[in-house]
Amino acid sequence: TVEEIGIASTCVATVEKATFAGFLIRFRPNANSLDPEFSKYFFRSDIQRKFFVGKMNLVTRASLGQDLLKDHPVFLIPLEEQKRIVQFLDQETDRIDKEISYRENEISLLKEYRQSLITEAVTGKIDVRDYSLT
Repeated sequence: TVEEIGIASTCVATVEKATFAGFLIRFRPNANSLDPEFSKYFFRSDIQRKFFVGKMNLVTRASLGQDLLKDHPVFLIPLEEQKRIVQFLDQETDRIDKEISYRENEISLLKEYRQSLITEAVTGKIDVRDYSLT
């Protein structure tokens, strides 16, 4: 989105074997021309963001190439530990899902109650003329 264009970050230390996302642009300035500490302020300024936004091409979908995915390492822990983690996560997500469902049901009931009160007040079934919020 336009809001996500031109947000800069400066790394002033060397990071060996660093990997950058495909949507990022990386550059190394000439140390004799641009101080890294200055560049972090310079590229975060509104003027720079406006420049990038003005020059951007808006796309609707990002994708990963197969070459990138096949080179991605996956570190596996022992199978028994994987199973214990899955069991724990299944239990916790089930508990959270039940809590969400309970809360959504409460909200639905409160909305019904609210609508019922409005209907009764409008039709005169309850008298709200002397009602006070205190």
